[in-house]
Amino acid sequence: MSELTFRQGMAVLLWLLAAAMVVVNQMVSLRHAMRAAQGKVTDIRAPLGYALSAMLGTLLAVAGLIIWIPPLISYAPFWLGVICLMGLSSYVNWRIRRHYSVKRSD
Repeated sequence: MSELTFRQGMAVLLWLLAAAMVVVNQMVSLRHAMRAAQGKVTDIRAPLGYALSAMLGTLLAVAGLIIWIPPLISYAPFWLGVICLMGLSSYVNWRIRRHYSVKRSD
C-alpha cells in the first residue's frame, strides 16, 4: 500500500468520524429544541460537554484535511482558531437555549 493511499484512507476515516459526531450532536440539539418548544425543560445537561464534542468533531475534520494535504499544517493557528470558534459557538448556543428554557418554565 502506498503512502498516498494510506493518507487518503486515514483522512476519509477521520472525516467519517467527524461527520458522525456532528450529525449526532445536531440530532441531540434538535431533540432538545423540539422538547423545549413543547414546554418541557430538558436542557439541563452541561453545555460544556456539547462544546467539547463540537470541538472534537472539528478537530477530526481538520486533522483529516491536514493528513490529506500536508502543506496545510502551516496554517495551524488558523485551524486552532476555527476549532475554538466551533466550540465557543456550540457552548453559547446551549447556554442561551438553557437560559430561555428555564426562564420560560418560570
